[in-house]
Amino acid sequence: MFLKPHKPADSVTSYRPIQLTLTLSKILKRILVKCLHTHFHDNHPLPDHQAGLRFSYSIQYELLRLTNHITNHYNICKPSTLVLFDHEKAFNKV
Repeated sequence: MFLKPHKPADSVTSYRPIQLTLTLSKILKRILVKCLHTHFHDNHPLPDHQAGLRFSYSIQYELLRLTNHITNHYNICKPSTLVLFDHEKAFNKV
């Protein structure tokens, strides 16, 4: 554990763990990610509006799609509903 710069030494949150990842595991990760991207691209298991794990898609694309959808519904006087979930700390308890 290393002390973070400019943090008090008596606090547990002032330390960061040391994680040394082997070169082999980094290479295997790159191979796995490439295989997953190829699988997702070729077999289309994800819905069209899914941006994660897909090449050439980003959150900006999804925000543009959402904005267009809301604007189109507004122009034809149809109501729109948006439900958002905050998952920021969801996986800290696992």
